[in-house]
Amino acid sequence: MAITRIQLDKELVSRRKAMLEAVGIPENPSVYPEFNSPISYAIRQCGGTVTDFTNVVDGDLATVDPADYDKLMDLAEYRLLMNIKGRWAKVDIRSGPFSQNLSQLADQLDKDIAAMKTSVAETYGLTGATIQVGVIDLDFMETDPDASL
Repeated sequence: MAITRIQLDKELVSRRKAMLEAVGIPENPSVYPEFNSPISYAIRQCGGTVTDFTNVVDGDLATVDPADYDKLMDLAEYRLLMNIKGRWAKVDIRSGPFSQNLSQLADQLDKDIAAMKTSVAETYGLTGATIQVGVIDLDFMETDPDASL
């Protein structure tokens, strides 16, 4: 049986609930519209297709091979972390004896994103294309049949 959108949303919330709450994404029993971009990205990276990236549905998730579900969840979480970081625009505040260190979440997000990127790259081999250089020696000499001897 294919994974459903609600199941995937619940998994992403369970992984990053505190960070979602910090950036103002409330816990919601239905589908999270904020998860469309991360999930559609993950589906495409897993070889699936998405009909409408602004509204991912169960049919889009059915295009992913069940063997790639862990990859799907990890990539969606990775992209979700980047989206959370994009929503976090708060900085440290100091006013007399009062201070708030709001940049700590941004620092933690940077660390989590870097760790997630490394984990995803190592686990799923998503390090990108590499260039390799070499020489092919065919060990023969081409001759021109029209050349006079």
